[in-house]
Amino acid sequence: MYDKIKKLWHDPSIGFGFKMVAVYLCWKVFAHYTGHTDWWQRFTLMYGSIYARLTASFLSVLGLSATARGADIVMGGTYITVADHCLAIPATVIFAGSILLSPGRWSSKCWYIALGCAIIIVVNILRLAMVCYMWIHFNSLFFELNHSVIFVILFYSIVLWMVVHWMKKYAWA
Repeated sequence: MYDKIKKLWHDPSIGFGFKMVAVYLCWKVFAHYTGHTDWWQRFTLMYGSIYARLTASFLSVLGLSATARGADIVMGGTYITVADHCLAIPATVIFAGSILLSPGRWSSKCWYIALGCAIIIVVNILRLAMVCYMWIHFNSLFFELNHSVIFVILFYSIVLWMVVHWMKKYAWA
């Protein structure tokens, strides 16, 4: 049994998906056991506050009236909370874990993970800005469709593309 798993793990075509699923399952176990602890709540509040400030600043640069109060983005008197599920932590963990578990030089992995995490943060700020704009200017159905489906698919497609790009360019080169 162990030999079969080891063979799957190292198979380039199957191992890729197998590793992503393994990383995701490890993340879910971690999140399950830490999600309600005080330190995790403090961490996500701090991280949400940073995202709220960055997103409000970006919206302000675009000419929209937005400020940050803690983990809330305030637009037109409406408070939009950057909750723990808005922080792109699972996407970042899946991305970094998939790169770490793939073949390739460690020095390349380090710079690619750093670049990928920066891209994830920038894309997430853009996503949060669009979500805030839609919350204020569109009906709830349009907002919910984009917040829960469209943006999630687009976001994870970008993360998947970065992992596939790594695999093609660096892991199996």
